[in-house]
Amino acid sequence: MWLIGAMALKGSLIGLAAPFAPAISAIIVGACVNPDPSHAPVKKRIAAFIVVFAITMAVTAQVALQNPVFDITFFAWFTLIAAINAYVFSSYYHPVKGVADIFSGLNQKGKRTVWLLIAFALPLGFQIGGAVLNYAMGLNLFGNVTVQSAMFLAAGLPYMFIFGGPSGEEPGWRGFATPHMQKYYNPLVVGLIIGILWTAWHLPLYFTGDYAGGVEAAILRFAWNVPLGVLFTWVYIKSDGNLLAALLLHTSNNLFVTLFTGQNQNMDWAVMIVFTVIVVVMTGFWRRAGELPTVTIPDGQGLERV
Repeated sequence: MWLIGAMALKGSLIGLAAPFAPAISAIIVGACVNPDPSHAPVKKRIAAFIVVFAITMAVTAQVALQNPVFDITFFAWFTLIAAINAYVFSSYYHPVKGVADIFSGLNQKGKRTVWLLIAFALPLGFQIGGAVLNYAMGLNLFGNVTVQSAMFLAAGLPYMFIFGGPSGEEPGWRGFATPHMQKYYNPLVVGLIIGILWTAWHLPLYFTGDYAGGVEAAILRFAWNVPLGVLFTWVYIKSDGNLLAALLLHTSNNLFVTLFTGQNQNMDWAVMIVFTVIVVVMTGFWRRAGELPTVTIPDGQGLERV
């Protein structure tokens, strides 16, 4: 979808829907893996669809008010994406069990909800840690953070959550792939494999011009995005398969990347990689899945708790 939007349909906005490809793929494959009925209430699914659609359109209206060139074409595409987003999240009540299981992690009952805060705070901590290292090396980036810039980031949080990748990606990477892969591999291998796939999925954006830096930046992405995949796996498992925690981690990671401007990125990545290595070593993340305590989720799969 990235390539279709950039090449086959030059100027088309189809790329705006591309971030939902992992979630839609997970829904399709999940339905094939377990086609049994979920017995989810149809009325609740319709209600969930309406509520999520309304929230997404409200965020779209916010974007439109802030963008003077937001014309009818943009609005039509954002409306379509709002419908896709509503379909994705209403799949918590999907009539097919294999699909409903993917979104079971949205249910916070019995979850370690403190990990919602931890997940959102981690990327902010990496940014601050990177800024401190830069300051120690003579580069003061703290002056770039103002009340206005902080308010701008806060205002952009709903947009980032819905349209910036998390809503469209996490049901695929963490909701579907992680629990299924853990039946065959230990958590570290799962994180590495998904990190590689996750990174490769973004590569077309470096060749279409959506991401700057070209080939060098694409190669560099593997250096930080693969460890990030391991970190996401750790948070997802540590939170007892909390899909909302993964969504917040992804949102925060994308949101705070501009907190101290791009000059902080290398140090930010370094802090994240070191933190991830420490987590792997201290938790024995490389151990076989069967050697770790098991957390049962609705479809009977096992999530290994570290």
